Amino acid sequence: MSKNKEKIQKPCKGDFGYLRYHKKRQFIIAALSMLMVAVICVTGIILYNSQKTIFAVMAALAALPTAKLLTGFLVIMPYPSVGEPVRERLNTVRGDNAYDKIIYDVVLSSKDKAMCAGVVFIKNGKVFGYTDYYRKQAKKGMDKNGNGRESKVISLRDIEEHLKFIINSNCNYSAIKMYDEETAFLKAVEAEKTSEVRMSDEERKKVVSMNERIAKQVLLYVF
Repeated sequence: MSKNKEKIQKPCKGDFGYLRYHKKRQFIIAALSMLMVAVICVTGIILYNSQKTIFAVMAALAALPTAKLLTGFLVIMPYPSVGEPVRERLNTVRGDNAYDKIIYDVVLSSKDKAMCAGVVFIKNGKVFGYTDYYRKQAKKGMDKNGNGRESKVISLRDIEEHLKFIINSNCNYSAIKMYDEETAFLKAVEAEKTSEVRMSDEERKKVVSMNERIAKQVLLYVF
């Protein structure tokens, strides 16, 4: 019975594979909502041979939340989930400890735009993130001569500043650094692997609590 429950367990925000699941779910709900609007419209036309019926009003009302659902899907659609190889390499270098927090598939909401932060590693009040999405986008934006096109790509600095804004509003941190090279990111994570050895039990409790608060704060802004 417990094995069946594990199989059907849905990923939550921050879990590995969440974005892939969330995009699929959003698409299905948006598609069904659009189908419902179309069915209501067609039903009114078939029954009354006119578009000016109560069914048209119902369809118009249903179209508003449908548009919101569709917009939500379109916002997150371009961003990829974190790959399994990245998760495996991260688990290898972080070591066996319970003093860190990892958030996968991080797409952050902001006033102006969505920001893809990929995977975020939190330990000892330090926040390290890795995404190569914008580096790849910038590469695509280059012409054959290596000149950049006018389309603006979000920088790692933009994501760092937004993370500072998110975390500063409720908890402290000692460092925030985004990487678009996996090797550099993994080195930063590995450097924190043995840092808890020198801590007392009381210090560990404080650090774990701080890591959890930072993770919760970041998750509030994840789509």
